[in-house]
Amino acid sequence: MGPLYKFGWFDFAYSLQLAGLIGVLFGFLLERAGFGNAKKLVSIFYLRDFAVLKVMLRRSWYA
Repeated sequence: MGPLYKFGWFDFAYSLQLAGLIGVLFGFLLERAGFGNAKKLVSIFYLRDFAVLKVMLRRSWYA
């Protein structure tokens, strides 16, 4: 869809605030789902658990 300010819907400052709000909400939801656990995050680097990576890639696909 692209930046909303490019189409004149919002200005640049509002787009940055909206992006920050979406990022905070996404981080909060990841934390609530248990993906903020250090053991879970380290298991990605040891190639044992890819749940966090799958969620991140799926969310980036929809964005």
